[in-house]
Amino acid sequence: MNYNKLPQSNKPLQVVLFALICLMIVGGIIFMKSSSSEQRALNMSGKSSDPHSQVAVPDTTVSPDVMPITPDTVVTYVLADTLLGKDKRDPYEAGYEDGYLNGCDDGATGQERASFDESNNYHSQADREAYVKGYNEGYVKGVDDGRNGNQFNIK
Repeated sequence: MNYNKLPQSNKPLQVVLFALICLMIVGGIIFMKSSSSEQRALNMSGKSSDPHSQVAVPDTTVSPDVMPITPDTVVTYVLADTLLGKDKRDPYEAGYEDGYLNGCDDGATGQERASFDESNNYHSQADREAYVKGYNEGYVKGVDDGRNGNQFNIK
């Protein structure tokens, strides 16, 4: 046996087939591009080139009997005291409610003064003092109710 002779390769045939496949792919791409532009031209035929006729424009006018015309006035506003706005409750009542809620939580968990916070955003000294007085009274009552399991008078 002669092991030095290798079988004849089909190299030229493989190169030709590869070139034909590449040409077919390129030809297919060119054909699809040209046919899509022809289709687009067919779809656009008979339509005007005015850009407003190609897009629907809604009628946003409202008759005056449906919605009254408002005068052009500038409305000034004042920024809120807090993110939620100014607390409209009486300072003593607000302090009592806040203190009671925190006291209930602390009494139920057995950790007195864990959430105690008598800070407030009232501007006048009298309002701040009324809030603190109400907070302290509400907190004491809340702690007692929390320890006994009577939060919000629920048994």
